[in-house]
Amino acid sequence: MEIHWRAPLQPKGFLKIVEMIIALLALSLVAGFTATNRAECNRWNGTKVCQITAKASYPYTIVDVTYQPSCEANATSEALSGDYKQAAEFFVAWGSLTLFYGIIAILVYMFATANSKWEWVINYLILVDLVFHVVWVLCWFIASVEWAVVQNEMKSYIKTKVIHDKYLANSCNDTTYNEPGSYAQAAIADVFGFTSIVLWGVNIFWVVIDTSFYLQWKAKRSSSGEYNQI
Repeated sequence: MEIHWRAPLQPKGFLKIVEMIIALLALSLVAGFTATNRAECNRWNGTKVCQITAKASYPYTIVDVTYQPSCEANATSEALSGDYKQAAEFFVAWGSLTLFYGIIAILVYMFATANSKWEWVINYLILVDLVFHVVWVLCWFIASVEWAVVQNEMKSYIKTKVIHDKYLANSCNDTTYNEPGSYAQAAIADVFGFTSIVLWGVNIFWVVIDTSFYLQWKAKRSSSGEYNQI
């Protein structure tokens, strides 16, 4: 069986490799992200200084609350109120599907395009690939927008509803909130998500120019141009 080894180096195949790398980075950042919010109570029950930390890890259904040092309170866990899990899991799932589809597409490029007898199969697969690209652009857009919204909502909820309303409102005066730096990881994941939209959108062009419709149109245009010159 012949193999088209240079297929991954052509624009369409090379972009697939880049898309898979970006998808791997994006899903890894979301799956490994821990939302962390901290607040310092300067007068716990009027006398003590206390720091409270709230953390929520993927898939963001439980928030763990701890106190340092002990402020006459015990560490606890509670359910997060909000639809954060669905957006996070969709983002990670779509990144995983991108890896899976990218591997299959590259293998098809390498094996199918090397055999001239499979021309009708190749034409069909190119159309399927085009449809998949449109779907992937749309779904990456949905996943990225949802994750951008959810991470901001989760940050606000943990700060106001968990740390303040449930743990500090009745026991603490003069609270100082430390702006969490951990959310930078979530933001970077979203950047990779929007980058995926651009990459898949650009790759649509390289898929279109391989379709039989485009090749026929190009051939007719070329023939028409030669006829007009005569």
